[in-house]
Amino acid sequence: MTIPPALRGLRDRIMVSGHLGSTLQEGTYTRTRELRLCEASLHDLLTRLHTDHVDVLVLHFVDRADDYASQVTPLGILKTPNRIAF
Repeated sequence: MTIPPALRGLRDRIMVSGHLGSTLQEGTYTRTRELRLCEASLHDLLTRLHTDHVDVLVLHFVDRADDYASQVTPLGILKTPNRIAF
């Protein structure tokens, strides 16, 4: 997926969403909290969309309060966007 030609040059006027917590593995979206896989997935999205950030970040597969709490800590996958450098 890339930003369609009609939207090029309009990045500052559109919102782009991305997600963490699942990756495409062998054609199937799979839950993951592995930082390396989450970083690679987000970096791939940003590269394909020719952008350096997302405006909305969705955390997939948060089924329980303790899962949410563990992911918003400094060691959780929510630190991923800050680790992607361009």
